[in-house]
Amino acid sequence: MTVTIPAPTLAVNQTPNDFTLETYERTAALYIDKSRKPEATPALTEFAASIKKAGSGTRVLEIGSGSGDQADQLAALGLSVTRSDAAQAFIDLLEARGVTAQKLNVVADDLGTSWDGIYANAVFVHLDRAQFAAVLHRSVAALKVGGTLAFTLTKGEGEAWSEVKVDAPRFFCLWT
Repeated sequence: MTVTIPAPTLAVNQTPNDFTLETYERTAALYIDKSRKPEATPALTEFAASIKKAGSGTRVLEIGSGSGDQADQLAALGLSVTRSDAAQAFIDLLEARGVTAQKLNVVADDLGTSWDGIYANAVFVHLDRAQFAAVLHRSVAALKVGGTLAFTLTKGEGEAWSEVKVDAPRFFCLWT
């Protein structure tokens, strides 16, 4: 977390994740411009290798596809990727480049079953601790036996709001 800002005022019954999704609806194109990852990271390559090594299939659910870069990289590594995002703006941008994606809110929607892998980069960081625990449990339940779940978190303590990359508030739950 580079720059922390004061927490915005949330509407009644609005969670920090809901607020963050609203931010993404307004700033998806800007986020993509500032977040492109044209090459697979070693961690992404290792995730793909672990799925293929398990030998039971190559079906992967990517939660929070955003730009679609990492889903494209996973597909290039031989996996069958289902792209998803909770922000319709990201889905629209993916579909504009000819890529199919489904609307999926990891907090509220059914994740399906029998995935060989689930990949969520920069998604679970926007969940509060209670949401994270529930989503983690549901994600594991959506995997085949022996499936692989990979996700990223942000190092730190407590919670923070930041405008980095999108010039609008996003919530981050930090982990030590």
